[in-house]
Amino acid sequence: MTADAKGIALKIASLEPAAVILAAPLLAFPTLRPGWTTLALVALLAVWLLRWFGDGRPGARTPLDVSLLLLAATIPVGVWASACPEWTLPKLTGLILGLAAFRATVNAARTPRHLAAATALYLLLGLGLALVGLAAVGQVTKLPVLGGLLARVPRLIQGLPGAGQGVHPNELGGALVLFLPVSLAAAWGWDMGGRQATRAARLAAATLSLFLAAVLLLSQSRSAWYGALAGLAAMAWLRWRRARWLVLAGGLILFLGLLYAGPANQGAFLDTASLAERAPGWARGLDALRAFPLTGCGLGTFRQVAHLFGPLPLAAPEPYDLAHAHNVFLQVALDLGLPGLVGYLAVVGGALWCAWRVARMACAPFAWLAPGIAGSLVAFQAYGLADTVALGAKPGLAFWLLLALAAVLWTTATEVPQERGP
Repeated sequence: MTADAKGIALKIASLEPAAVILAAPLLAFPTLRPGWTTLALVALLAVWLLRWFGDGRPGARTPLDVSLLLLAATIPVGVWASACPEWTLPKLTGLILGLAAFRATVNAARTPRHLAAATALYLLLGLGLALVGLAAVGQVTKLPVLGGLLARVPRLIQGLPGAGQGVHPNELGGALVLFLPVSLAAAWGWDMGGRQATRAARLAAATLSLFLAAVLLLSQSRSAWYGALAGLAAMAWLRWRRARWLVLAGGLILFLGLLYAGPANQGAFLDTASLAERAPGWARGLDALRAFPLTGCGLGTFRQVAHLFGPLPLAAPEPYDLAHAHNVFLQVALDLGLPGLVGYLAVVGGALWCAWRVARMACAPFAWLAPGIAGSLVAFQAYGLADTVALGAKPGLAFWLLLALAAVLWTTATEVPQERGP
């Protein structure tokens, strides 16, 4: 009877991906249908408990489990420290959705065939996000030529919850850098087992890469542009040994070029005006972190806490809404405290380690995917030096799925002994 019960529990638990997909809209917008959101959380908990009962463990083991557990342990602290439940709830349910998506992916994708399907779905998500973002992005004219092109794109989607003025271009750019390196890696190395299928897959990935790059360009987010360049440099460094000298030479040429250009031209290239606007956010973030180093100021509450340290030195016709600290590492510490930042760094570092190790395996299945994952992670963190897609934000779901791809890639590659690459 116990064996039969465990078998039934595992069959129900195998529906975990479907449960996460159904729960995603409710967790992304928890205040629209609070009762249904609560029901979705209960259903996800039931699925996790059934898997634990049937399999004897909560799920498939990954190299990221310890660091994820550390990060997850700080979430209740961030909720407890919050004095603004209305701002904390969406971030909390967004984090739960991200963790649920990670677990559902690593539990469902255990073979190279599953990894191929997960990669394809990830790229389709990138296409959908780019389409929705392009149709709902707010107007921006940082660069007149690109601003004019963006103005010609019709606003087909308006009034999204939490984005009444349209999707912020910087946030759209930050989300796209999570997909572009993976898409480029697929265009370069995807092998479907047959010549025609491989050509079709690579052509589709190349087309997607061009579209993602075009939308990224139209976003006019210089933080995202620099992040994408850093991600591409990381891909080249990891994949081609000779390219490492080119990356170093390119960085040296860029540095010398900035020195030769002088302060006036440096400001135009580095967008020092935008950096000056971010400086108050960094300063207020450090003030809040010094006040609450262990707990942070509360999950998703920085936009309220920032004004407690005095008026912001920004000229604006109305009170300035400082939604985040314009630095992903500082924002994580503000949301979850310094222990949460340690967990976040451990998660990102573990995923990069997985990608690096698989890239060195000559015959590992989907070894071509490793540079793409590493490039996307580097691009997202480089973008996060001057901007933020905060933990729990809706576009941040892609970050958790990318971590899942890294974990599944490692599991798939280490199932059988592999030769170490050059």
